[in-house]
Amino acid sequence: MLDAYSIIKRGNITLHYVGLDRMIVADTIEVLNNAYNTLAEHHGLQDKKIMVRVIITPSRKDYDSILSKEVNLPMEVPTKKSEVLRVHINNILLLSTFAYGPESTVEFTREEYYKSLIESMNKVFENFLAIQLF
Repeated sequence: MLDAYSIIKRGNITLHYVGLDRMIVADTIEVLNNAYNTLAEHHGLQDKKIMVRVIITPSRKDYDSILSKEVNLPMEVPTKKSEVLRVHINNILLLSTFAYGPESTVEFTREEYYKSLIESMNKVFENFLAIQLF
């Protein structure tokens, strides 16, 4: 399914995207990478290689399909219009901001979008730390 997606890598983050999302990829990967580095330092995990996969989907249909097929997460189909991101283990799935109008009830400002990225990366670290405890 991700064969048609372009890929950009920065550090331990691999970001998949298509279409118009090329306009937000640079900012998105920068915010995620900064969050990753800050969290790794805060938790003393600079030497760990926590690989993070980020997927920006252009539509609700792709979001739902990737959620079930790529992330292997059982879910209600279709997902609710209020859901624009999901974190599962080391995967961050995002609905494209360009799809928000017709396919979402959410509207983020740029700052809110960045905050959601930081919170998503924090969740990845929480998942990693929880797994290390068990």
